Amino acid sequence: DISLAELNLSGRGELVEDMPFEFVAKAEGLGVGRLSGDQAQLSMRGDRSSASGEFLVSGDVEGRVQLAARADEQRWQGSLTTEGIATPAGTWRASEAVEFAVDTAGEALSVAAHCWGTGGSSICIDDLRVGEEGAVGAELDLELALLEFLLPAQLSVSGRVVGRADAGWDLDTEAEITAAVDVTAARLEQQLSEGEIARFSIDRARLALQAGGSGSRLQLAAEREGLQVASIDVRLAATPDDKVSGTMMFDDFRLGALRPFVPQLSRLSGQFDGALELYGTTARPLVRGSVEVSDGHLSVVGNPNALEDLTLAVSLAGEQATLSGTAQLGGGPATLAGNARWGSNRSLALRLEGQGNRLLVPPYSELLVSSGFDIRIT
Repeated sequence: DISLAELNLSGRGELVEDMPFEFVAKAEGLGVGRLSGDQAQLSMRGDRSSASGEFLVSGDVEGRVQLAARADEQRWQGSLTTEGIATPAGTWRASEAVEFAVDTAGEALSVAAHCWGTGGSSICIDDLRVGEEGAVGAELDLELALLEFLLPAQLSVSGRVVGRADAGWDLDTEAEITAAVDVTAARLEQQLSEGEIARFSIDRARLALQAGGSGSRLQLAAEREGLQVASIDVRLAATPDDKVSGTMMFDDFRLGALRPFVPQLSRLSGQFDGALELYGTTARPLVRGSVEVSDGHLSVVGNPNALEDLTLAVSLAGEQATLSGTAQLGGGPATLAGNARWGSNRSLALRLEGQGNRLLVPPYSELLVSSGFDIRIT
């Protein structure tokens, strides 16, 4: 989440020979994720031959970056310097002054290679060129805890991510992007109510991405305790009528990993297994295969009733799915069966049957239910 309480802009310029100017942008109450800033300010001054400025930020992140540049015919050359940017996870420092140049005739920006680092983590950027054609590449070696500020407050993360990403483009072809990332010893923890902690861990995961004019491909493989728990390989076409393909396989995947992304659930746990195949076209992707949930537990925030010992089987074929399962609900057995369709003919039909289910109705009521009910949506 990004928040901003107030933004003020001011400046002046003179249309005389040297064209002097001043400019100030000040943001109050700036927040990004967990980070909050008291103030961020960018100020610039100069004329047609030189310019200087600085960027100041205070709050959870504090630091100053200074800029100095001079004009040389149709080219501006300058540098950015800083003594460090302090964050809750450490102080980031540049390996050297960051040199840059702006070609006003060719409308292009170039930035010299440099690195930013804190503790044992670093991000290194290759020589960068931005214009009608250009290229950029970067290598990263980071502790995952440095990215914790992007997560909700009740989540903490640890582990390490190492990888590289590159992008290039020109006038005649679409941008080509490649990225490969390895994650090791990743651990996600979530603080639940009454002091409980939900944990999810992955020993090793590898993510690879290729994207360009001919389409894109995403590959993911994750391991835990020496066994592969998830594998995804998806190819997407560049045009709506081209075919797409892919496979997704899950083996003993822990549903608790998805709980942080479903805030409506107070608890989600269980084992997820299955294999899915992606086919069809970019405009109409289809999925077929089957998945199973076992030893599941599901409860909704604000609802004292929970599904326990949940076993669920789902079969998918194109734009429809059928499901069946059993669970414990309110101390009694329950069965669930239904089907769903999506695409142009959307519908949902579910039937839940129970026997001796004691359902709590806040604040003080309790119902004993031994019947079934249907849910139909068209």
